[in-house]
Amino acid sequence: MTSTRPDTTLSRRIVATLQGCPGGMARADLARVVSGEPGATTAAIEAEINRLLLSRRIGTVNQRLCVVGK
Repeated sequence: MTSTRPDTTLSRRIVATLQGCPGGMARADLARVVSGEPGATTAAIEAEINRLLLSRRIGTVNQRLCVVGK
């Protein structure tokens, strides 16, 4: 099941951050990097990462998050 919700500023920032890191990032490191955005609480970041994982926009490789190529 994919999400039909439009991308939020937070999801765009998460994807852009992962695109800039070809080796992927640990979940905690990604949360720390994107937490500088106003309104980006820990719960909101975790929820957005989970939504992106479920929609297969991002994935995991060797326990690191990365952008899924098309």
